[in-house]
Amino acid sequence: MPSNVQLLVNGMSYGGWTEIDVRVSVDCLANTFDLTVTEKWPKDGKPVEPRKIADGDRCEVQIDGETVITGWVDDVDPDHDARRRRLHISGRDATGDLVDCSAIHQGGQWESQTLTQIARDLCKPFGVKVLVQTDVGEVFPTWQIQEGETVNDNLQRAATQRGVLLFSDGLGNLVIGRASSERAPTALELGVNEVSASGRRSQRERYSEYHIVGQQPMGEEAGYDTSATEVAAIAKDPGVKRYRPLVIVAEDNVALGTAQARADWERNVRAGEAVTASIRVKGWRHAKGLWRPNRRVLVRDEWLRIDAEMYITAVNYLLSEAGETAIVSFTLPAAFDRIPLPEADQEPMQ
Repeated sequence: MPSNVQLLVNGMSYGGWTEIDVRVSVDCLANTFDLTVTEKWPKDGKPVEPRKIADGDRCEVQIDGETVITGWVDDVDPDHDARRRRLHISGRDATGDLVDCSAIHQGGQWESQTLTQIARDLCKPFGVKVLVQTDVGEVFPTWQIQEGETVNDNLQRAATQRGVLLFSDGLGNLVIGRASSERAPTALELGVNEVSASGRRSQRERYSEYHIVGQQPMGEEAGYDTSATEVAAIAKDPGVKRYRPLVIVAEDNVALGTAQARADWERNVRAGEAVTASIRVKGWRHAKGLWRPNRRVLVRDEWLRIDAEMYITAVNYLLSEAGETAIVSFTLPAAFDRIPLPEADQEPMQ
């Protein structure tokens, strides 16, 4: 049964879209949509009532009544000729403003604040709530806005140091979280439900050792005096067999535990980005609902050389002349967590 996509704007619900591309993901801060409707001019020649959708309108995108995007219309592109009329609408989650706009805070810095408080201070002017689903780690002794950086740039920089993810929940909120262990009930299998697939494996940005160096604050617990000592943490990637070290200088004062978390995070994310694939399937649903990111899924594809549980990073819901298809993108489950990486000979896509 075909899915029903509705765009809700100003109390009106618009459907009947002939082309659809809705992308939800955990690897970027804002989910996106591109919707197109193409219609023939009526034969009776009566005036046509245009869809009353304007750029800047608040909107929701729903699939079968399930909200997947809450945000704003970015672009409205109408065109027509003697035979037909066409309207293309695109937009993003409310968190899209955090991607575009500059980070502004009184004084441009914080003292002894957590990532949660920094995120709430920066998101509040945009009307974006911050939902916290995990431990955000220690306070930052000091945290500054770098000249010209966006809210997204600033928060991603902080999130990297604390080893957490930032993503939209589709309801207009920013989520601080980690990779979910929830599993999709349907496997992705060559010869069963795959239409097409592609994969990539690369060690171009992957290293055998990650060294985090920085300054550790000393003195009274609340004081953080100026005395400091260099700290170092090392995380090793067993999937890289030759000597390839990378030294990363921490942007702020760090404790040893924080430095180790950063090293583990850097190792796992880079290893995950080095092993990626995507599979196109018929339809947008598995046995119990929509394909969704931040889930695990069993993948069996001999040509991709994968027979393992993988982590879904993004899903594209597509409608075209070929019908409804979904592109499910995934990587190693360890990519967004600090769990140990498998040995090289145990990784998928060998």
